[in-house]
Amino acid sequence: MKLRFEFLTFLVILALLGAPVQCEAWEFKVDSALLTFRYVYASQAGSDGFFGPFNVDMRSPGDLAPLNGWFQRKMISGTTAMTSFTRFAIFTTLKLNQAVSIQGTYRINSDLTTDWAAIENPDLETSISYGRWTRLWVMVKSPLGNIYYGRRGFQQGCGLQFSSADTAEDIFESGRRTVDIFQLESFWGPFTIGAGFYPWRLGSTRYWNIEDQNAARSIHVLGYIKYSAGPVETGAGGFYFAFHEGPEALKTVSERSAFPPRSTMATEGWIYLKYNNGRFFLNTEADWYYRAINYEPSMNDTLPTPEQYRMNPPVPLPGDSEKYFLPPYTESWRYMMEFGALSGPNRLSFLLAHMPGPDRRHGVLIDRQPYIQDAERSAYGVFYPYSILMGKYYMAGVDSYRDMSASNVAAVRFDRMIASNLNIFGCVMKANRSSNGYSWGYVRPDPTDPATDPTKFGSLNFRNRGSFNSPVPSVPDDDLGWEFNVGIAWKLLENWRIYARGAYWQPGKWFNYACIDKSVPGWDSEPPTSNNNFGTNPYRTIAPIMGFELYLDVRL
Repeated sequence: MKLRFEFLTFLVILALLGAPVQCEAWEFKVDSALLTFRYVYASQAGSDGFFGPFNVDMRSPGDLAPLNGWFQRKMISGTTAMTSFTRFAIFTTLKLNQAVSIQGTYRINSDLTTDWAAIENPDLETSISYGRWTRLWVMVKSPLGNIYYGRRGFQQGCGLQFSSADTAEDIFESGRRTVDIFQLESFWGPFTIGAGFYPWRLGSTRYWNIEDQNAARSIHVLGYIKYSAGPVETGAGGFYFAFHEGPEALKTVSERSAFPPRSTMATEGWIYLKYNNGRFFLNTEADWYYRAINYEPSMNDTLPTPEQYRMNPPVPLPGDSEKYFLPPYTESWRYMMEFGALSGPNRLSFLLAHMPGPDRRHGVLIDRQPYIQDAERSAYGVFYPYSILMGKYYMAGVDSYRDMSASNVAAVRFDRMIASNLNIFGCVMKANRSSNGYSWGYVRPDPTDPATDPTKFGSLNFRNRGSFNSPVPSVPDDDLGWEFNVGIAWKLLENWRIYARGAYWQPGKWFNYACIDKSVPGWDSEPPTSNNNFGTNPYRTIAPIMGFELYLDVRL
């Protein structure tokens, strides 16, 4: 396998150098390529930070006083964070004949470098990143339709829950959904019908050998349909999967006796509509994710603990023995609608979106949850045109994967082409928390003693505080603030573009409750108490955030 990767990498390099590549009747080509330099700047306008006044830590002995600003998932010593890096991606096709081709995506990300020397001393030539194939799949054109197998991107609808890139141009600005599925896609006039299945996919992570059949999902299938004609495109589809976990996955007799067997069943899918007649456009989508975990009594009649549930203690089924209890259940629905108009060089866009959030009772998550928050289900590409700070770099305040998880969003954007190669735009986004599932002090610096574990110094901890016995109230305010962006997209030369964007974000009142204040004595107490407002200061002021993002792109 390593030799095959090296061979394909060699072919890619030859293609980029312009050398002809021929292997008998094979044809190799680069479908799209992108090399981008990115510079990012974010600064808080003053010392009234998310976690209280700067250079203060009322926790004894005050080791966290230098932790002041916030950027992405860590804290900084002052108000400003900066970074820059270069990234490279190509989409390639190795065509073996008219019916069979091998396609892949090759990426180099210097922001994911594994060699610290490349960051400490860029004057010394060293490895900036290891190149890697992130996708590699086969497509076969058969009389029944296209057959796919291997790891490939999976994009459906508007990218609200199933987002991936089809070209190198947008691979860094979309979600990361992929599938490794056997799939058949057939075309019947305006209809596209598809189905697929996983021959093997890991279900339970408890087994010590993932090749154990008991660790695999018993079923994981896909089905969908799409209609496309003229200005209209619409479709629907989904996945279904199931797996079981039994006591045989545990390593000791005592663990096996106390382990309640469980069966997990889940389905997720999409339904969408797109319309564009050249003057007006509409993109709307609804996505769901259902999951139920059904428990059985353990051999010694032990019930799952709240730690296993990560929520309230289990509730016995009405009229049944206490050995049987209600399963934890997830029912997540997210929605979006983007609409607008085009007139000459002008484009006006509106976005309305709902991303569900968690539900708590008596201080902990209940066994009925209306949300999911996974990197592969990120809606990053939906929100990025309207915001760079709130979602992308501050993760909506809840450590989401670069989108506005657990939020209701309204946004507007205006674009104007002032020349054939120059677009200017401005946008405004307003967001509110969509659920009351976050406690006071949800976000705080990791209080681990730096002498005990220095690697955690400066890290942020996103977690609901308190417990079922010592509950902490939910944040009473849902205002996440508003963000204003302006920018340009300027095509300087053929295949060379500059993209610059400035942003201003005024955080809303939700952060006053959700972020602890380091100037409050005992802010790190466990469990938090009402004596000090659970470590927060809701009446303080949080200074706005200003940001700047610059891209220099070379693209094919």
